[in-house]
Amino acid sequence: MEKLEDSLWKPPPPMVLVDRFVRSVKVEQPALKVEVEEPAWKVEVEEAALKMLPERKAYRASAVRQEPLPSSIDVPLYRELLEGIDVCFSQVAAPPNITSMSLNISWPIHNLLSGYHLTAFISSCHRSYLVLYVGSYRPSFPEPGFYLVYNASTNSVALAPPLYCIDDTSHCDIGAGVAVLSYGKEPGQYILTELLLCKDTQSLLPTHYATLFIWESGSGRWVQREVVLPLPNGADARPFRADMVFAVSSSSVCWVDLLTGILVYNHIDSKEFHFIPLPKECAMDTSMRMHQRPEEFRSICCIDGQTLKFVSIDSFKQNCPQSELMLTVWILQQPLEPRKWRWEKDVGSSFHIQKLWNDPLYTNTLYLPPVIPRCPVISTQQPGIIYLSVDNYLDAKESYVISLSLDRCSVESFYSIPLDENGIVPPKMLFSSDFSSYLNKTKPWDCQRRNGAAVLELSRGGLVSRYGVSTTPLEPKSRKTGPSNCKVGLQGVLDYSC
Repeated sequence: MEKLEDSLWKPPPPMVLVDRFVRSVKVEQPALKVEVEEPAWKVEVEEAALKMLPERKAYRASAVRQEPLPSSIDVPLYRELLEGIDVCFSQVAAPPNITSMSLNISWPIHNLLSGYHLTAFISSCHRSYLVLYVGSYRPSFPEPGFYLVYNASTNSVALAPPLYCIDDTSHCDIGAGVAVLSYGKEPGQYILTELLLCKDTQSLLPTHYATLFIWESGSGRWVQREVVLPLPNGADARPFRADMVFAVSSSSVCWVDLLTGILVYNHIDSKEFHFIPLPKECAMDTSMRMHQRPEEFRSICCIDGQTLKFVSIDSFKQNCPQSELMLTVWILQQPLEPRKWRWEKDVGSSFHIQKLWNDPLYTNTLYLPPVIPRCPVISTQQPGIIYLSVDNYLDAKESYVISLSLDRCSVESFYSIPLDENGIVPPKMLFSSDFSSYLNKTKPWDCQRRNGAAVLELSRGGLVSRYGVSTTPLEPKSRKTGPSNCKVGLQGVLDYSC
């Protein structure tokens, strides 16, 4: 058995491409059907089975641990929300494969969110943490919902309450959503940050004044601070609208407007903001947002604590002939230093899009027409690798993510995006993350147990991993109870699959 387990277990990849959309939100509400003619003993058994639901979920292969709620928000509503949520991954595979998260929900019918068409969205990540909006809530859109923080290293979830104190007539969001920053030497230390722009009382347009909200793990409350943002002003100044937000090092958070520049906030050292404009060659008119999302042709990510990498497909900058389409890469050194940062163009990484269209894998294997690629994503683990999305306009059911080597000027691999249940290619919003490197630090059957429940279970030839990589799901077991040995199979209680 030991050899079998060793051969089955494989460590997760150090980096993955994650879809921000959490699509597979499945609401599980076990229904108790009690009829008048049912024997009393059967009613008692089924009622007991419903009460066992939380305990049985703890033994499911993908069950996550719930972090204790701070005393200030330890109320029945939040306890039900947290205890009834389970995080799963359809696969955790090396790029250009896509890693997708799903949530399994089992909330009581009377819960505030149980009657809604539930959605979830991954806003940002840092190290082992992913932070999500669950529900349609946003700070400037006070619908039901909350913040969910998933920690891959402990396979646990924590909850933060929404900011219902915000009046959308006085504030507006800065664009990108909530950010998570892992800091400190103690495990489990992180903060969530929301930055909201104050509106002018007369024009109701956003100003350079803002409100910064900080949620510190275990604190139990949002801390509010009024700030003035050092954004460009004057006649030539362009309005700032963040397209991305991410953490840098263990101290700072960056809000990135892919058309104008980067707003950096140092939370640990100075608690101050500074602004870094994009290279002059990359500055664009912000009216471009009316026609194209900047994320369609630009991206930026943190390579290490002292380096950011920025990639741009220049075709969207100006109308140029296809033969001159270029993908360019810029390096930002020392972004956390207000006076020492500097941009450097990575000349060796410039790439003619024409070379992509002439690549043998692109033309002879995928049979794709010359399509301008979109949504570039930078690999944080492999220098010179960029992931691009390519849609076949001749066939709406063909869409790919390709791995492009800028060093070798070739397509290294590709991933065909599967169709959804409606037979169409679902929209994707991809970003790179190394949270996968924190999964399963030890073999699942060795240490990762909670309340005696194995995270990996082998039974009857079926294998279920906690992030769903392999696998014939385990068949539901049946339990014989009662005087007539009647089988009680309550759906949702006896279901082991993720």
